[in-house]
Amino acid sequence: MMKWKNDKILSPKAFIGLALCLLFALGAQAQTDMTETLQRLEQEVAAGNMSDSITTFKYDSLVRFYGTRDFDKAVFYFHKGVDFTRKINKDKFEMMLWHRMGILYLNLEKKDSALIYFDHALKLIEGKDYYSQERAVYNAMATVYTKLNEYEKAMEYNHKTLEINKKDKEFRIRNGQDISGTILSELNTYNAMCVIYHGLRNLEKTEEYLLQSKKLIDENRDIPSIAHYESAIVGNLAGIYMEMGRNEEALPLLLRGYELAMENNELGRMVYALQRLSQFYRTVYKDYKQALIYAKEALQIAEQTKQPELLNRADEAMMAAYNVTKDYKTALYHAGRIAERTPEDDWVSLKNLYKELIAIYASMGNAEKARESVSRYDEVTVKASEKSMQEVVSEMEVKYDVQEKELQISNQQLEIERQKTRQYLFIGGLVLAGLLLTMLVIIIVQRTRRNRQLAEINAIKDKFFSIISHDLKNPAIALSDGLETLVDYAPQMDTKTLSDYCRKMFKSASGLVDLLKNLLNWAQIQTGRDIYHPLPFNLVAALQSDVDVIKSMAERKNIAFETLTPLAAVITGDQNMLVTVVRNLLVNAVKFTETGGNVSLEITECGDKYIVTVNDTGTGMTPEQLQNLFRIDRQQAREGTAGEQSSGLGLIVCCDMLQKHDCLLHVESEEGKGSKFWFELKMANS
Repeated sequence: MMKWKNDKILSPKAFIGLALCLLFALGAQAQTDMTETLQRLEQEVAAGNMSDSITTFKYDSLVRFYGTRDFDKAVFYFHKGVDFTRKINKDKFEMMLWHRMGILYLNLEKKDSALIYFDHALKLIEGKDYYSQERAVYNAMATVYTKLNEYEKAMEYNHKTLEINKKDKEFRIRNGQDISGTILSELNTYNAMCVIYHGLRNLEKTEEYLLQSKKLIDENRDIPSIAHYESAIVGNLAGIYMEMGRNEEALPLLLRGYELAMENNELGRMVYALQRLSQFYRTVYKDYKQALIYAKEALQIAEQTKQPELLNRADEAMMAAYNVTKDYKTALYHAGRIAERTPEDDWVSLKNLYKELIAIYASMGNAEKARESVSRYDEVTVKASEKSMQEVVSEMEVKYDVQEKELQISNQQLEIERQKTRQYLFIGGLVLAGLLLTMLVIIIVQRTRRNRQLAEINAIKDKFFSIISHDLKNPAIALSDGLETLVDYAPQMDTKTLSDYCRKMFKSASGLVDLLKNLLNWAQIQTGRDIYHPLPFNLVAALQSDVDVIKSMAERKNIAFETLTPLAAVITGDQNMLVTVVRNLLVNAVKFTETGGNVSLEITECGDKYIVTVNDTGTGMTPEQLQNLFRIDRQQAREGTAGEQSSGLGLIVCCDMLQKHDCLLHVESEEGKGSKFWFELKMANS
């Protein structure tokens, strides 16, 4: 399998940034020099006696350097710089600061936040013939969308990068300027397209762009740095041919990639090339001896670099080679080396390691160790998911903060406008007083509306993630990982382990389906997508299939289920909504009723209305639970009497749907004595 991330082609700008990072990392003296540099930059921008372009460059330098040392200060100087560029009305200068902050957030893996800054930067310069700046933003946005697995958007921005790069190249040729930067940019974009098509499993298109990259290198060998990329292109092309089963074409390229890496003394790429060769001989030729030779050579080179990533890659090759030769003791030795070298919070690497250990122990017939590795695998997967969820919530907070900062900047601009207006009033007299009052009212209304929108956005964010982080995450993780483990290792599992996994998956799937239904209904109502379609229909007939299903649920828990309904109850309303309401109420009644209890559905006629009632003799609710029953911000997950999961969202969905029918959901409940829910519906034509 190719590891595109490690072989990604770097632009000259990226190489310069890497060189700077290395320089600033060289010991305590370098740290002291950087502190002095930052202090000097702060003094220079405070003095304010430089040209506009130099001042903007200084602000950009402060943001860049503080971005890896003191992020709060980086944000502070970003806003100071934006204020300055807006005062001098220089969109190109302001764009540079927004692009810089986007890069900082991208390096922190806060991808959604990075998009906000890149999008703002693009709006400032798009279509203004700032070729290199526009190309840099397009390329950055394509990178973000690729990381988000939104390949269609990533492809769109990569094509825009190629278009603007072509314009820049033509401009430079007309003016006799160097075009090596545009060649390397084109090479980078081709590589990015390879990453996308490989992610989409379109190996033919991946091969096409790799061959275009190879052709571009062959046509521009006069560029000194371009040969450095050839080993990566050749190695990736070999990996594609391996995946396509074109092994006879893959082997010469694997060997050529290794030769190129040796010629350029690229130890890292030598390790990757040898690892691929080991994989090739192990999986294609079944020549385990030669596979082990390549793996050992990769380990020797990796030990020269002392880089954990390269050492782990070599040890992975050794572990795989010894596993197929059934030297499990040595395979476990290399697994142990990987485990010692891998940080505790590197969940992805640990997950892959435990997956390999499951296979090794299963091959050894050590069921106990295999189950232990499965348990570790599940534990690491849950932790990785929790970390991912924390990052998502953190990004939402950053997005809210960005909007809040923009509001502050907007308010500052409004304050400046008000001051100007006051000056005009002093000059123009009482005639302009009415105009000032009108402007002030507009400003206040705009500010109030913006603050209210921000508060609503933040509230919806908190509600949504409280549901996802507490109720949707664990059953989804358990189901996914359980299925993956079952597919890979079911033949090696004993009956008890297999049975436990099946029960776990069934429980997770049931809870997940119920929650997804309620979450989708709630989201559609909140966003106005759940359209209300009232028509006359027979409620009793519409409920029949759901009543049969719920009756079966009750029988499995040994609960008496009774229906007291007329032959027909014709009402006017949205059939899907009302059936969903009754179904949710009945499911909850069964869920919170103990074995031997009673649940009933009654539909009774009262004047020109029907009263729909659901009774149960279950656990009931406390006064506090009743008080918070229909508040999503106060909901806490509860378990049913048989361990069934419940988020409380279903009742909120019921309440919202009944409001569409001008109905109220009434409830009576006492702890330990059951609950009663009812609502009224008007008869058709009444």
